[in-house]
Amino acid sequence: MRTKAKVIGVTGETGGGKSTFLHYVQARYNSYIIDLDKMVHVLLDDREVKAQLIDYFSDAILDKGRINRQRLGAIVFNDKNALVYLSQVTHPKVTENLKKILSEKQAEYALILVEGIALIEAGIDTLCDAIIYIQADPDIRLKRLVEQRHIPRERSKKMMASQKPSFFYQRHATYTLSLTQGIETKEQEIKKMFQEIL
Repeated sequence: MRTKAKVIGVTGETGGGKSTFLHYVQARYNSYIIDLDKMVHVLLDDREVKAQLIDYFSDAILDKGRINRQRLGAIVFNDKNALVYLSQVTHPKVTENLKKILSEKQAEYALILVEGIALIEAGIDTLCDAIIYIQADPDIRLKRLVEQRHIPRERSKKMMASQKPSFFYQRHATYTLSLTQGIETKEQEIKKMFQEIL
């Protein structure tokens, strides 16, 4: 009988290198990736979620009848209470959807990687066998956001400021992997980490 996949939470600040890490792992291991941020984007079209958010934020977050993520993001990156409310609306549904996907996919893969900045805040770490914190120096993260993702510098700074400090992730992580220097320098460290996990 085939064993169930190990469920690994992958978290860390924006621009830290989570996507680079996930692509690296997927190319080398029998793995399936779940992007919690994309799951939230889909939820913004859910009728119940949409109604709750419009009631709280007003229809100023709408663009042609749909929730505009940039408008919503501009609000929550500047207002912690707004971010808390958004999380209260979306986190339970994200967790529910994640559990369904895990039940469907766990027999097919050796690893299921669940990626999300708010993974710990949403309580999803309780569904994981291990948590990997992908870390990079703040100046490197800012440079990546501006130069690679083409996000304006001031908006990038606000995004970074709205997130938890590094010690929060370190405190909850099973492993911390620094990608300040790039993933090619971390091959042995990653290999050893997955030997322990698997």
